[in-house]
Amino acid sequence: MTQITFDEKIQSAIALLKYYEPPEGYYVCFSGGKDTVVMYDLIKRAGVKYEAVHNYIAIEPPPLIDFIRREYPEVVIDCPEQNIAELIIKNGIPPLRHIRYCHRELKKGGEGRIKVLGIRAQESPRRASRQQFGENKFGGYDLNIIIDWTEQDVWRYIFKFGVKYCSLYDEGRKRIGCLFCPFGNAKQIEQDLNDFPEVAEYLIDACQAAIDRRNERRILEAGKKRCPKESPFKTGREMFFQWISREGGRDIEKLEAIYDSAMLL
Repeated sequence: MTQITFDEKIQSAIALLKYYEPPEGYYVCFSGGKDTVVMYDLIKRAGVKYEAVHNYIAIEPPPLIDFIRREYPEVVIDCPEQNIAELIIKNGIPPLRHIRYCHRELKKGGEGRIKVLGIRAQESPRRASRQQFGENKFGGYDLNIIIDWTEQDVWRYIFKFGVKYCSLYDEGRKRIGCLFCPFGNAKQIEQDLNDFPEVAEYLIDACQAAIDRRNERRILEAGKKRCPKESPFKTGREMFFQWISREGGRDIEKLEAIYDSAMLL
């Protein structure tokens, strides 16, 4: 089978954008990561109609938001009705790998439209199952114009065309999405704690508020059938570190030590 060249991948992405362009324009999901800045540059080269939106989660690395505002001021930063802290309080727990309410509640934009995404098959088996174009659960369609690109392709494009990218990559980060994501590996979690302890503190406070809310409900609803059980966690800190340790699968004491050390700096 003939292997597609790098230049052919670029032309293919542009051709896809022109072919599927809807009258109202695309809804572009702009995370600010390396894949989406390439996707965004391709969209501009295609000359198609679009609106670019960053769904603000409130636990992105602060330098990432600064980067988007500085280098991509035309991207709309959309703040949801409820932020991640409020959702943790509401659900009683942080989002888990098998309970991804964060994605469901915080990334609702573009319902019924064609959304352009910067995902690649190489990133994970789940993403490898995606098609270039297909229906999504929001009543619209997803267009994945760089689904078949490699990480090498992405960086080659960035350097070839001088695309602006976030400096966090130059600091050794492989991914710059939400901090403390349950899909992150151990090294990423440790790096998040060391670099952004203030975000960890924000999440610890949210976990504590979730415990307090549950305890208040237990008092108010005592004797009722659906009275909440006592929380298995005594403090928000305990809940947070149990969460980022992958439910106890990682060294909690090590993670706590990294956080405590970073908070002293």
